[in-house]
Amino acid sequence: MSLRARFILSAMILLLAGMLPMGWFAMRSIDKTIRVWHDAQVGAALQQSLTHVENEAVRRQVNEALIRYNQLGALQRPMQWQLVIVGLTLAFAIVVLASLAAWLLAVQLTRPLNSVAKTAENIARGDLSHTVPPARIPEIAALVDTFNAMVVSLRQSRAALARAERRAAWQDIARAIAHEIKNPLTPMRLTTQHLRERFHENRPRFEETFPRATDMILTEIDRLERLANAFSTFAKMPAPVVEPLDVRALLQQTVELFPAERDGGRLIVTLPEAPVTVSGDLEQLKQALLNLVKNAFEAPGEGERHVQIGLSATAREAIIEVKDDGTGIPPEVLERLFQPYITTKEGGSGIGLAIVDRVITDHQGRVTAQNMEQGGALFRVWLPLQNTGFIREDSHAHSGY
Repeated sequence: MSLRARFILSAMILLLAGMLPMGWFAMRSIDKTIRVWHDAQVGAALQQSLTHVENEAVRRQVNEALIRYNQLGALQRPMQWQLVIVGLTLAFAIVVLASLAAWLLAVQLTRPLNSVAKTAENIARGDLSHTVPPARIPEIAALVDTFNAMVVSLRQSRAALARAERRAAWQDIARAIAHEIKNPLTPMRLTTQHLRERFHENRPRFEETFPRATDMILTEIDRLERLANAFSTFAKMPAPVVEPLDVRALLQQTVELFPAERDGGRLIVTLPEAPVTVSGDLEQLKQALLNLVKNAFEAPGEGERHVQIGLSATAREAIIEVKDDGTGIPPEVLERLFQPYITTKEGGSGIGLAIVDRVITDHQGRVTAQNMEQGGALFRVWLPLQNTGFIREDSHAHSGY
């Protein structure tokens, strides 16, 4: 039962508890008054007085008075019922008016409280854009003002936290970029100095050194260019253009980009027989899956990597799994794996998994990474289904490719 209904019910109970005794005493008083109007002893006295009156005129007046008194007695019961009806009507009117007054008061009390509850629900969902309208009742107004002040404080705290997070993120990115740029600059500087020394020492030896040195410089320049392109791709990623997509077809298109691994048995894909349809951007999701598969094949470890891709679904989400048989992800990197410029690979840019996280997040999904007990890493992607009830996790599946 709502607070408003409880308040009205309590007011009604208190009202009836006060009215019933008062009504009972009122009805008792009215009944006594009516009984006084017609008393049997009064009627007997009038009847006896007729035997002692000799004057005909007086006798006639006493007789008329006795008749009227007897008629009054006949009206006693109807008058009692009329008074009962009038009393009940007044009681009903009082109850209705009291109920209306209790409802109006309950509205004034509960409306701001309901607003506080609704705003609290919005805050729990992360929406801090709403405040509670001012209340008229002083006690409730104090509560509302305190609550609104808390909302404003939360907004300021969130803004400050967001600024701090952005500052920290850009500081990490700046350090990573500086590190990645410094790596190729050092050998480029050393090579250039070596070329200068060879040029001044002996021209024939310079001619032998020059091709190797320029190749190394060009390689490092290409590395810097790839780094810049990866950063540009991450920064300029457009909003997804969604359309219905069958995730099975999406995975098949991704696997076709690895023909050697597929034909060599190093890439195994398990797909369900029923369609798994999501709403998404084909190219962006394909790029995200391509990054995951490529990252799995480049996982550290001895020998060649073997990768397994699986697809299943719950009633609401499609689930994509990418497993490798590498050495796994270092624990100190695992929590920050999807941040920009975090990588465990030699020469990696650290942008690939950040792009995966951004694409999946833009599609209202989520992506996680974990180490498996038997070794290797497991990446799992959840994407909301376009409609529910396509397949279940226990649906029959078959191996593709």
